[in-house]
Amino acid sequence: MNEKAEAKKVKLEISMEVGFLIGALFLIISVCAYLFMPAAETSFVVFAVSVCSAIAIILSAYYVGETLRVNVEREKMNKSFVLTRALNSLPISRVRTFIDKIVKEKTKMSPEQQYEVIKNDDNLQAGVLTVLGHFEDISIAVQYGYANEEILFASLSILIPFTFDGLRPYIEQTRKIEGSVVDSARNFCSELEKLSAAWKSGCYLSSGRKIS
Repeated sequence: MNEKAEAKKVKLEISMEVGFLIGALFLIISVCAYLFMPAAETSFVVFAVSVCSAIAIILSAYYVGETLRVNVEREKMNKSFVLTRALNSLPISRVRTFIDKIVKEKTKMSPEQQYEVIKNDDNLQAGVLTVLGHFEDISIAVQYGYANEEILFASLSILIPFTFDGLRPYIEQTRKIEGSVVDSARNFCSELEKLSAAWKSGCYLSSGRKIS
């Protein structure tokens, strides 16, 4: 996708340069007509050239806008890869192992049980909070247009719903216990929940568009 964006950017930059060259050429023709042609013919030629120059300038302005848009999209793509690569430095494997064990053993943990298991293991709790926090950041980045959701979906479409569903009992109990003390805790992982729900329903969170 980066290669496509780069090719489009180069094409737009070339088109923009051509537009400016055409505008400059028409301007030169207009000046020459004014200096060397008979007065009767000069006004029409100057008018025609001015119209063509205006069109060339408008097209150039359009290409400038498109170039800026492509640059913004490319930057969003780069930020998306930064967010996914950051997972390599997080304790995601420990969290996945914990959830996998629950799934394989078909252990039905209540919110109270899962909360206590995680709470009583300092390393596991640190890993869970770190991973959940990172996924919260990804959801917020998607909603505010900071990152490209299509790239993030291609990379994390399974991991994010899997993690949220696997840790749902812990999340619910955290909201219940800590939310009674701190109001903001009632929304613990609410952004991640939005992203997980959107992807599971087959839609992008940022636009509501169906995922093809």
